[in-house]
Amino acid sequence: MGANPDFSADNDMFPLRLAIQTGSVEIIECLINSGVDAKRTFKVVERDKGPYKQINDALRVRHYEWKILSYVAFMYAFAKGVSMSSFGDTVDMIETYDALLRNGYDLHIQEELTELIHFKANINAKDSFHRTPLHILASHTNNHRHLYRILVKFGAQKYLVDSDGHLATDIASAHVANEQVSLCSHCSSKSTSSLDEAWKLFKNLHNKEYNSINDEQLRRNIWEENVRMIQKHNFESDLGIHTFTMKVNQFADLTNEEFVKQMNQLKINPEKKSNKKFHIPSNINLPKSVDWRTKGYVTPVKNQGQCGSCWAFSTTGTLEGQIAKKTQKLVALSEQQLVDCSTDYGNNGCCGGLMDNSYKYLEDNHGIDTNSSYPYEAIDGKCRFNAKTVAADVTSYVDIKAQSEADLQDAIATIGPIAVAMDASHTSFQFYSTGVYSEKACSSTALDFSLLAVGYDTTTDNQDYYILKNQWSTQWGMEGYVLMARNKNNQCGIATMASYALI
Repeated sequence: MGANPDFSADNDMFPLRLAIQTGSVEIIECLINSGVDAKRTFKVVERDKGPYKQINDALRVRHYEWKILSYVAFMYAFAKGVSMSSFGDTVDMIETYDALLRNGYDLHIQEELTELIHFKANINAKDSFHRTPLHILASHTNNHRHLYRILVKFGAQKYLVDSDGHLATDIASAHVANEQVSLCSHCSSKSTSSLDEAWKLFKNLHNKEYNSINDEQLRRNIWEENVRMIQKHNFESDLGIHTFTMKVNQFADLTNEEFVKQMNQLKINPEKKSNKKFHIPSNINLPKSVDWRTKGYVTPVKNQGQCGSCWAFSTTGTLEGQIAKKTQKLVALSEQQLVDCSTDYGNNGCCGGLMDNSYKYLEDNHGIDTNSSYPYEAIDGKCRFNAKTVAADVTSYVDIKAQSEADLQDAIATIGPIAVAMDASHTSFQFYSTGVYSEKACSSTALDFSLLAVGYDTTTDNQDYYILKNQWSTQWGMEGYVLMARNKNNQCGIATMASYALI
């Protein structure tokens, strides 16, 4: 009671310095709470740098408990205003981060960081190489991803460079080739302890077979490059640079050019337009969110395979919704009929087509078969339409006002699932995983792919989005779905060519 916490013996052994050297966190907390002068304790003494070296050595020893205790002690003192320059080139905040990350994942690191930030610790501090905590985290990308979000949330700057001119994202990209690779959200990192094992798992998971050793090596090289790109993107996403994440999926052994040629075959013909236009219903208060899946208007996610038939799936999707809305029965319709039978209307099977062309064909044909009676084969075939198994008769179709997101939202809310088109030519979409998709390089006019808009909503951090159903199986995206940015200048042309059928 009444003791001076800043008492110093002749050898400058302040109580706080002694507590740090002994690793007593309880004493350190007591001294800090008693108003100890942390700056005085750590004031540089040119004739004696021994105590600092002892602290630094404590950070480097292998015994993790001593290392963590030193970390906590050092950071408590630093949080009270100790200047980074006081520790020269050997001891700094960065060492403590690095030491902690190497040894303390199960020792409540997140709680410690949050507490230190609460005590006003400088999370943009730099060491003698100008590395910040984010730079250190970049070399630990696999195990500490959640810490990026904490640091960025509390003000860590994303664009600081080290003495070599590297951003944290640069380090993450270079480091990722030597890390364990996670192939999918449900794969354990233990099962991918090396790139060789990860490659084997990728092939088994997606049933990949190659024609020759040379062909497999080519695909392996493409896969590795895509993995590095995905890991870098996800690191940047954790820093808040992107609003969505990516993942390795069934397309990871394809270049982006190969992927686009194989999967994206929407054919745009702006001259073909319906005479019917969508009119916004009057006196209707639109709901803040809509999801037609919850109403039973949307069939399970399908798979177009290696066939450029996206247009056929968007066509059947909006029809399936209209049938369910009218009859309260959900029936899967035949995309294969559209692939095989609508060539006279401007479609070209697996080499591309257009929703409006499909509507016109179905209107003249007086119906579309069920998928069970005319199943999908992912190849061009001979037309086998059977009038006895027709599920619906299309009477007309409606084109929604081009580039009007307000009209698109109104149509989704009042009509049901809507066929939409977009620019899906980017690697970011090829490997989309979770979050709200937004691509700076997207075009609002060069559309090459079609999907089904089944709803819309807003995230807890106020990002508006559309709920889009894709047809690349549930292995892609969010179990086959993507959240597309809404009210963001017609992102990727999502409102440029929207339509639906009338039955």
